[in-house]
Amino acid sequence: MANPMGTLHGGITAGIMDDLIGATVICMGRQYFYTTVNNTIDYLATAKVGETVTGKTTIVRAGRQIINIQFELWYLPKKRLLARGNSNMLKTDIPMPESGIAST
Repeated sequence: MANPMGTLHGGITAGIMDDLIGATVICMGRQYFYTTVNNTIDYLATAKVGETVTGKTTIVRAGRQIINIQFELWYLPKKRLLARGNSNMLKTDIPMPESGIAST
């Protein structure tokens, strides 16, 4: 997950972002799956091999068809923001399986 410089690879950061945003949408309990329309990421600092990073998502707007979510990746011990991004998720016609999460 590191690049040749020994820091977190940007593609891995993008993957973490997409996974956390997808998990956030699933936790919303919607009836249908949503798919990523776009991701924009600002890479602000590096994380070195061995450092533990933490992701945070915030729902900016949750419409019926499109959900806009903000993402942040942090190295908490130094209160260092590593990356910030936004994503738009589009509703599909694929129903969520029964999961026990209340539908909205």
